Amino acid sequence: MSATLVPSPERTNDLLSRLHRAVLHLHKALVQSEKREWEQHRGPIGGPAQFLNMLLNEPAFAWMRPFSGLIVAIDEYQDSKEPKSIEEARQLFGVARNVLRPPDFVESRYREALQRGSEIVLLHAAVIQVLNEAETEGL
Repeated sequence: MSATLVPSPERTNDLLSRLHRAVLHLHKALVQSEKREWEQHRGPIGGPAQFLNMLLNEPAFAWMRPFSGLIVAIDEYQDSKEPKSIEEARQLFGVARNVLRPPDFVESRYREALQRGSEIVLLHAAVIQVLNEAETEGL
C-alpha cells in the first residue's frame, strides 16, 4: 500500500495562488476573445455594464461561468479564517481539471477559443503546468 502524498500547507497555498493567477489570466483572455467574436458577428456591445450583464445572463457566454466560479472558490478558500483541509484543496484542483476538460458543448466552445490565438493556448498551458505540479504533490 502506497502512502498518500500530503504537501505542506505553504506549498498547497502557493500552488493554489499560482492556479488562481493562471486561471484569472486565462479567463480574462477568454472573455476578451468572446467579446471580439460577438462584436464581429453581432455588432458592438454597449458599455461595461451591458457587457457584464451579458456575461452573467447571455446563454452564449454560459460556457465561461465555470472559470469564474473556480476563481471565486479559490478566493473563498484562501480568504477563509477557518482551518483548511487538504481535501478541500484537492477538490479545488479537481474542479480546475474538470473546467479545463469540460463536457462536449462547452469543450467545443473552449476548443474554438483555443484555436483563435496563441495567447489563449499559452495561458491554457500555464494552468495545465500548475495542475501537473499539483498532481505530482498529491493534490
